Amino acid sequence: LNTYEIIVDGDTPIIESLTLTERRQARKDSLEDRCKAAADIINNSNENWLVWCNLNDESKLLHQLINDSVEVKGSDKSKHKTDSSIKFANGDIKCLVSKPLIFGMGLNFQNCHNMIFVGLSDSYEQYYQAVRRCWRFGQEYEVNVYIIISKKEGCVKQNIERKQIDADIMQQE
Repeated sequence: LNTYEIIVDGDTPIIESLTLTERRQARKDSLEDRCKAAADIINNSNENWLVWCNLNDESKLLHQLINDSVEVKGSDKSKHKTDSSIKFANGDIKCLVSKPLIFGMGLNFQNCHNMIFVGLSDSYEQYYQAVRRCWRFGQEYEVNVYIIISKKEGCVKQNIERKQIDADIMQQE
């Protein structure tokens, strides 16, 4: 598992605590830059990509910017969700854009070994499960996880990393 961090508006994340309102504002302020950074990576690749986002505006813009992408939203009909997941798993879709709440659990996407989180929520469980859609038994390649954030979201990433360490310690014990 290879994890890469991209900070769209600086070199160093800010790890001071922010309120939920401040975190949401930081995501809205950097939305366009984060989506463009993700699109640049994917549009310059011939491989399959799974793109995770949390905001409807992120999902919409990512779909507009990424060539050959399919967007799956919570409001979509079940048939579109099912058809899209099957086509992506079969390699018929280059890029699937969705939320961890929609496709983050129970699906097998070993056909894909590249994913991008366009921002993070504080939910370690969502992050963990989303990564494991590709990084699981049957995966033949190293999995590349890109986390694209604004510098103000450093506290969110730090929170996820702390929860990862806690989970690793609990598992070892």
